[in-house]
Amino acid sequence: DAAVDVDLGQTVQFDRDAKFSISAWVRPDAIGALWCKMDDSTSFRGFDAMMYDGGRLAVHIVHSWNDNALKVISKPRVRLGQWNHVCVTYDGTSKAAGVKIYFDGKLVPQDVEVDALKGTIITPKPFRLGRRSTSLHLKGAMGDFNIYDRTLSADEVREMVDASISHAAKSPLAGGNAAPGLSDFFAANDPQGAALKAKLTKLRSDREQFNKDELSPSVMVMEELPTPRPTYLLKRGQYDAPDKSQELQPGVPPFLPPLPAGAPLNRLTLARWLIDPTNPLVARVEVNRLWQRFFGIGLVRTPDNFGMQGDPPSHPELLDWLATELVRTGWDVKAMQKLMVMSAAYRQSSATSAELEAKDPENRLLARGPRHRLSAESIRDNALAAGGLLSLKIGGPSVKPYQPNGLWEELAGGAGEGAYQRDSGENLHRRSLYTYRKRTVPHPTTSTFDAPSWEICTVKRSRTNTPLQALALLNDETYVEAARGLGRRMMVEAGGNEARSQIEDRIRYGFRLATGRAAQPREVARLAASYQRYLDTFRADSKSADALLSVGELKPDAKLDKAEQAAYATVAAILLNLDETITKE
Repeated sequence: DAAVDVDLGQTVQFDRDAKFSISAWVRPDAIGALWCKMDDSTSFRGFDAMMYDGGRLAVHIVHSWNDNALKVISKPRVRLGQWNHVCVTYDGTSKAAGVKIYFDGKLVPQDVEVDALKGTIITPKPFRLGRRSTSLHLKGAMGDFNIYDRTLSADEVREMVDASISHAAKSPLAGGNAAPGLSDFFAANDPQGAALKAKLTKLRSDREQFNKDELSPSVMVMEELPTPRPTYLLKRGQYDAPDKSQELQPGVPPFLPPLPAGAPLNRLTLARWLIDPTNPLVARVEVNRLWQRFFGIGLVRTPDNFGMQGDPPSHPELLDWLATELVRTGWDVKAMQKLMVMSAAYRQSSATSAELEAKDPENRLLARGPRHRLSAESIRDNALAAGGLLSLKIGGPSVKPYQPNGLWEELAGGAGEGAYQRDSGENLHRRSLYTYRKRTVPHPTTSTFDAPSWEICTVKRSRTNTPLQALALLNDETYVEAARGLGRRMMVEAGGNEARSQIEDRIRYGFRLATGRAAQPREVARLAASYQRYLDTFRADSKSADALLSVGELKPDAKLDKAEQAAYATVAAILLNLDETITKE
């Protein structure tokens, strides 16, 4: 008996989020696999289409059989011993509903046996026609085989059948090897084809390597159960003491607008309810928190309580208008932030008179511009930026910058993660957004500047002013290295020689980088005098200069005098410790 057996190598590669369609004319004499790209050794990862049960077509799309996969089976059967046109389409949604089976151009009803695909289906196994890797050999013939990198519509499938029906039986691939594919043709005939094919092969190999279990990140997600579990009132809140006489149903507090009538009581309905234009609460809460970020205090001073026990808004009409603008612009947060920072209220000077300070100490009337200390993360990022060290790289895993040695072991015994392995290079200077945070052991420097511990949700941070903060800015490794970077910028970017005027120019340059304003003559004079004292000290004690310049991974500039580098770094540390540097005003 003739058997279909064609190996197409790596010419076909799809992942679970890719759209694709596969079609062929088949004349099966018995059951078997029509096509397959699957690895039996890794829980059948990959995808295939196979006939069994007298000709029913089963489509598998698998990460790990059978708890992480899709399986769809046609209800009708193909005609054994006759030509049939078979087409399978997939829309990349990782859902069984996204798989469609067509026989002779017509969509056929199907049964869903497995609908739980969450992982990659990438596999290095070749794409085969007529069999799996070691089993399910297809006896019969196959012709007019097509693969598409999109989801064909029902009309396209029907037209394909009409166009090919006249020659489908004339060109069967009844065994042997397939003719070279298009990629092989261009590789052999195009001067750039071989190089492009090699590059494509390398990229596919890299993607397959990344998608292996040990490298590909897995993300836990929540999914609705087909039949929700019953939920009961818990006696005194004890999870193991439900009162089964009082079953609870999903909903929202009765004093809020109700959920849409007839909508399923699930998280998607809740999400839609939250951003519904008729919901009066969510947009107000969001714009209030954005206002708090820029002005230091919200229009409603209690951002976590808009109820009867919370503070009323200082400007209710403004709060309402901002909320409606947020909804009108499609919840565009960037546009709302731009609107706030370009407002006349925000661009006012923060200077105030004693009379106004006495009447409105918290600036609730917005008679002056906001003035408040930066957040812990902003203080660090600002110092690194002034020192020319801040990495602007976007995305990637969390990083572990400088931290006191042994902190994790001392406070939490490592807590299953072992010793703190500090990063190096660019990762030391990534934005604070990317700093690895251990819930039970917060970073000590950020805690010094009132960053929360991450054990509870914090809507509004406290702001304190303690001597420990000044000590951190002067001695913490991050800020010492940032001061060294700022000192180097003062020397290199401001230029000049060591004449008195050039020293002052460098100080003016560093002052502007740190504070955002021009230094006054008396400020320049005092800093220049300080610089001269530090320079004399470091010239007399070269070991102190070496010790200062060894802090952090930033290497001293071999072209610059060490004593001068140390002296400018010390002046830069003063600049980074100024109230104006760490205060938004």
